[in-house]
Amino acid sequence: MDRMFDPVPYQVPTVGANAVTGEKIQPGRMPFFGPRLRARGVISRNACHKPGTGEDDDRGSADTPKPPLQGPGGASP
Repeated sequence: MDRMFDPVPYQVPTVGANAVTGEKIQPGRMPFFGPRLRARGVISRNACHKPGTGEDDDRGSADTPKPPLQGPGGASP
């Protein structure tokens, strides 16, 4: 079976004169690793969506209860 996607490279390739620098990386890290997801500011997105698992939370979701779908004003679709 042919792969649809290639593996993500370990290092981002440089395109032209647009080199990857720490200064450019830091703003992208802040929303992911910063503890601002919860109101108390004690958990980050990284706590569940781990880079080592392909941003997956590494838990199954088949048995996880799901809220009903709601439209505008809480109306059912």
